[in-house]
Amino acid sequence: MEIPGGLLARSGLLPTGLTLPARESVAWQVRHEGNLGVLRRLDPRWFPPERHSTHARVAWLHGFLERLGETGFPAPVPIRAFNGQSLTYFDDAWWELVTYLPGHAIGWNSTASLVDVGAFLARYHRAAATVTLSDQRPGAVPLDSITHCKASGELRIWLQALTHDLDRIGHNDSERLVIHGDYTTHNVLVADPGGGQAPTGVIDFTLSYLEAPLADIGFGLWRSGRPYQDALNLDASRVSDFVAGYAKESPLPQSAAQAISVYIRARGVQQAVKAQMITRPPAAMLSERVGWLAAHEHELSACIASALRPQS
Repeated sequence: MEIPGGLLARSGLLPTGLTLPARESVAWQVRHEGNLGVLRRLDPRWFPPERHSTHARVAWLHGFLERLGETGFPAPVPIRAFNGQSLTYFDDAWWELVTYLPGHAIGWNSTASLVDVGAFLARYHRAAATVTLSDQRPGAVPLDSITHCKASGELRIWLQALTHDLDRIGHNDSERLVIHGDYTTHNVLVADPGGGQAPTGVIDFTLSYLEAPLADIGFGLWRSGRPYQDALNLDASRVSDFVAGYAKESPLPQSAAQAISVYIRARGVQQAVKAQMITRPPAAMLSERVGWLAAHEHELSACIASALRPQS
């Protein structure tokens, strides 16, 4: 689809002709007052326009990103092009506008250093910790809430185990900050995808909400710890590099090893709970991945613990 002419006319945006990769939306590169931005149409299937919570959840995120931008951390910043707002309703959907960050997503690029990716997450957490928010993001599914969800069969067993494990790692006593929520190599930018440079920015904060910081490490490793897209297992070297990079920037105690391994599995359980909310059963691959993590948690914790030990 193309950007509606009526939306362009009332906002003063100029399209560059570049359509951008996007999840749960359609996105375009545009110009606003000479600066590049990203205009995104939020898919009504996932962002129902008739629900007040849709506006509330996106407005909450934009408020956070504005304050994050004040820290200097390289992330998208809302652009107020719609009568002083960065979010508008048009043609039966919500649209948002944020700044464009140059660069290329790392993805599965084998030359990228996961040590640098992990260190960049620690930098983000330091910046996010300076942005104080007292209210949870509307529509969020934090881990301390999913353990109370009603479920049956396989998901019920997962939730029972997760409830025990979150208590074991002291999840409820952990500090909270706005985690990225999907900090994978597909949302981390570098200047040149083949050059192996350090990260230059982070995009797609769609899943951000208030959560324990270590969960952000686990959620990122749920995908980026795998050797390739459809793998069931995690790769020890990828996990180790990611965690070692984070710890190099922000030292972690040895107890974090067990917590991170629990949070990786928690990501899969969280996805299953979200699927249940829209009456979908857990996908077969999701079940296999959660099963693999449960069966290999001891080895995974040992791998992470090794990465956290000071290197001589």
